[in-house]
Amino acid sequence: MIGFKYQSYLTYSYTKSYDEMCLILNEDGFKDVEIIKSENIIKYTINNERVIRLDNLLYLFKIKYLRLTIAQLIQLCLEIVKKYQKLQSNSIEHNYLDLNRVLLSLHTKSEGLFIIPSTFTYDIHFTGYDCPFYERENYEDYTIQDSEAIKSIVNKIIDYTESYSMKQARNDQTFPSITELLRMTLNSSFNSFIHIIEEHFISSAYINNQQQALTNLDKQFMHLNYKRNMFKGFVQSNLEILIKRYYSINNWYIYEYYLYQTLPKITKEFRKSTLLFISQSPEKEIQYTPYENEFDNLDNDFIDQIITQQIESFNQFKLDLNKSDIRQTAIVALQQQMKFLQQYFRNDANFMNANNINNNIKHLTLLKQRLTERVVQEVFSNQFQLQNLQWINEII
Repeated sequence: MIGFKYQSYLTYSYTKSYDEMCLILNEDGFKDVEIIKSENIIKYTINNERVIRLDNLLYLFKIKYLRLTIAQLIQLCLEIVKKYQKLQSNSIEHNYLDLNRVLLSLHTKSEGLFIIPSTFTYDIHFTGYDCPFYERENYEDYTIQDSEAIKSIVNKIIDYTESYSMKQARNDQTFPSITELLRMTLNSSFNSFIHIIEEHFISSAYINNQQQALTNLDKQFMHLNYKRNMFKGFVQSNLEILIKRYYSINNWYIYEYYLYQTLPKITKEFRKSTLLFISQSPEKEIQYTPYENEFDNLDNDFIDQIITQQIESFNQFKLDLNKSDIRQTAIVALQQQMKFLQQYFRNDANFMNANNINNNIKHLTLLKQRLTERVVQEVFSNQFQLQNLQWINEII
């Protein structure tokens, strides 16, 4: 995105073997990614001028900051399905795909996305392989088949196409038949879906979609951009002001929240104004400290309670357990888990939304309790196995 001159990060966990994750990421093809083997974490570095998450792209299209042609949106559906098929042909399963785990990485020669419509080319990448949705209450039990996830993602893109495309296109009598055909073939088979799109581009797009426009539905698209051209310099200046005021390398996630809260106001300003553009800023600054503190504060009483319960349940084995050592081991493990979760929830700036902050804190509290139970149980299980080995060695 032109003007999005900042670096952000996406962080995910994994449980597969290190070698398997290396193969998956190599096949996916995103270059700026690191596997932190000691912590079972995958970290993506995002250059936001050249890479955008699918959910953010659709949001910018919804608020009309970006304008996309019908052809570009259909092409997006096509590229996502082809990406899925490529991974499937290499026996790669994701199990946790969603809109916010799809990236568009612009090709080197492609223009950056901006308020001025343009053609652009990109590669599709998936993120979050083997990583649960920790934002869900049932994260430990929830997975989704890749085929169903792809259908859901593509259907959402079609939903956005139907709801937020230019009025002139939506009013065309051929428009409903195209979206209906896309949904029908998508439910039939992915091969049918690819075939019908490619056939449609041959018959209805300019030069087999090289101009990324359908001859009938997108014919007015490039001729209605007077205000966008007039105010593009002001928009870039507004983005520069936001970066100077809110961005730092350590607080990129707070800046991203402010940015996406301000973009609807910027869009309204350049679309509704006639001559004067007034620089926009967030409605109000977030109270982030209470939320951030949740990642640092462990419930020591609850940890002791779980340890006591585990000691009682292992009494029959007459284990020589040191409660203090177990407690310290559990706390170190929990601190590492919370450090990861802090990074994970920074993946999506919406989790800091002031309107949901209390619900999000409540969710984190419940998540910590479940993690505490699991970590303490794992510590006891490891202690049990260790003492069993010691007994066997003594017998031998």
